[in-house]
Amino acid sequence: MRALSVSLAVTLAATLAGIGCSSTTDQGSGLTGGSVGKGGGVSVGGGGSGATSGGSIGSGAANGSGGSIVVGTGGSIGSGATSGSSGTMGAAGACTGTTATGQKGAGAVVLFLVDTSKSMSLPPGGMTGGRGMMGGGGMTKLASTQTALNQAFTTLSPALNVGLAFYPGVTIGAMPCLDTMVDVNIAPLDATQLNLLTTTVSGAMADGSTPTHDAFNFAVSTLTAATAPGNKYIVLITDGEPTYSLGCVGDGTTPVDTGTTGPLIDAVSTAYTTNGIKTFVVGSPGSENARGALSAMARVGGTGPAGCMDTGMPEYCHFDMTTSMNFAASLTEALGAITQQIPVDCAFSLPKPPVGMTLDLNSVNVTVTNDDMTKTEIARDPGNDCATDGWVYVGNPPTQVQLCGKLCDSVKAQGMPSIDVQFGCGQRVNPPR
Repeated sequence: MRALSVSLAVTLAATLAGIGCSSTTDQGSGLTGGSVGKGGGVSVGGGGSGATSGGSIGSGAANGSGGSIVVGTGGSIGSGATSGSSGTMGAAGACTGTTATGQKGAGAVVLFLVDTSKSMSLPPGGMTGGRGMMGGGGMTKLASTQTALNQAFTTLSPALNVGLAFYPGVTIGAMPCLDTMVDVNIAPLDATQLNLLTTTVSGAMADGSTPTHDAFNFAVSTLTAATAPGNKYIVLITDGEPTYSLGCVGDGTTPVDTGTTGPLIDAVSTAYTTNGIKTFVVGSPGSENARGALSAMARVGGTGPAGCMDTGMPEYCHFDMTTSMNFAASLTEALGAITQQIPVDCAFSLPKPPVGMTLDLNSVNVTVTNDDMTKTEIARDPGNDCATDGWVYVGNPPTQVQLCGKLCDSVKAQGMPSIDVQFGCGQRVNPPR
């Protein structure tokens, strides 16, 4: 189960210059309490004579419908500002501005592409039989895959968008050789999506041949069309060599020799270099003769570890399960390693300030709110290079705030928080390391 011990909320605060907004004045002793004007914003004042606050940003906008919470804690807002006039926030003015909630850090988009060909109904090592436990006491490859996948889904970050496609989805000899249908559409990994994924995996049946090239191209087109934010990944799980070349060419029973070069390898490389889609590859028992090709796919797909070789010396570039003594346990471990390599982008877009206002990037602050409602202010990284567990700006000019180090890890473990943006507070900066 995913840990939910801390609920995070990120607050960004920045100074506005040239604020143009209506204001009210108290000509007497100043505001000593708060007041809520009809249809206006929330105003709070407390301080010397002439302290003012209130009104709203925008014409007649109210809090909750385009307006903002406006707070003054001392001095006056604007130099010599009078009722109905515009001015800039004086040095004594406090946080004044607008809020923007519901923004999320970009996650990643993952499509699991799972081989459910007829051979997946066998246990590792062969033996005919149906789905489930086999006569030799071994679990079928499909049953082991189902168990491992459903375990992996529960460990994925809720910031991810996840989909699922089985292939081929047709019986042996059928034409076309592939059912081009996504079994679970790509969507945010909330409780509903998680339930849909696990239910669909649990109901999978093994049948058909192995049109890996056609299935991979379908996966690429599906991910390319996905509009969810974040980097994109294919997780391919297969137990053997393709029995069709691209376009369903072949008899469906004779393995296609892909080697470590060829059209399928080129397709994986193009997906990475042109479309930015990385491919993880898991070779289930039965893929012994395809190890070189599967390794090459992972290598050109951008997921092979440093120093890996398609010869397997010192190691293959894909997750090779062919020599595993416990396929279910090894696959669970491999999928866990894969999910750890799919980063969640802890970046939050900076909303545009209201019309007529200017964002001072030297006055942005990030605050974490815990379950007990205590708040912790997170300091900015002074070098803007994530050398500290703080936050940095992204873009020139900046368009996002990126959380760094352990702060980002905390967010990834518990889902992307919403953000509120306010204007008019000083900025704390981490000391350099």
